Amino acid sequence: MSINIAFYGSKCFDLLHYVSRVLKACNISSIMIDWSVDQSLYKSIPNPGIQENEVIDYRGVDVSTNYRKSMSFDYDVIFYYIGHRISTELEHFYANYGFIVTSAELQEVEQAKSQSINFSKLGYLKDDSECEEDEPVEEVFERNHTYLLILGFLADKKKKFISSELEFSLRDTIAVPYDAETAECRIKCMYDNVFRFSGISPEFQELIDRLCLTVLKDCGIELTPREYRKLYKLAERGK
Repeated sequence: MSINIAFYGSKCFDLLHYVSRVLKACNISSIMIDWSVDQSLYKSIPNPGIQENEVIDYRGVDVSTNYRKSMSFDYDVIFYYIGHRISTELEHFYANYGFIVTSAELQEVEQAKSQSINFSKLGYLKDDSECEEDEPVEEVFERNHTYLLILGFLADKKKKFISSELEFSLRDTIAVPYDAETAECRIKCMYDNVFRFSGISPEFQELIDRLCLTVLKDCGIELTPREYRKLYKLAERGK
């Protein structure tokens, strides 16, 4: 069975592209499912020509706007981008790892608050325990857990405020600030058939590493740090 990783809320197509490319270099098969209303993930694929129910191959990573049960056996990992859509389709939806995504913009924070996602219905476990800011970050994400992911400019500076507003503990909140180079890479990946992400910030790279190492561990694949970094560099250069 595949590993299911779900992303709700704000746009994060760049993150999904980067993670899936690194995993491909690590010989992990994946598919990205775009269930969002704006279909920003689908639209970030150059000239996809995708039709309803169709799966397309984007340089070794499959993409679709629909899910079929057989996919759970065809791929090592399935990434679901759900955006701000909460529909009856999610009533029995289950993911092994869940992420609520927002930027530091107040309207997006308010939109995330208004989603009223029923975590228990989706099979998630949420830990409301407090933690200190300097508590060490785990190398991998915890299964059956929901995290708050803040992406974009000033994400780190607004982390405490946003986590409090959305009632997440600091332990479960990841803030990844964007700089100009990271924002530029985000836009370029919508236009370039072979995109590179060597200009992203160290914080963004750490998030990609953590997601990839989580999948590798869940799949029972062991790579040395040197082996993993070599494969990451290949993906980073667009290989």
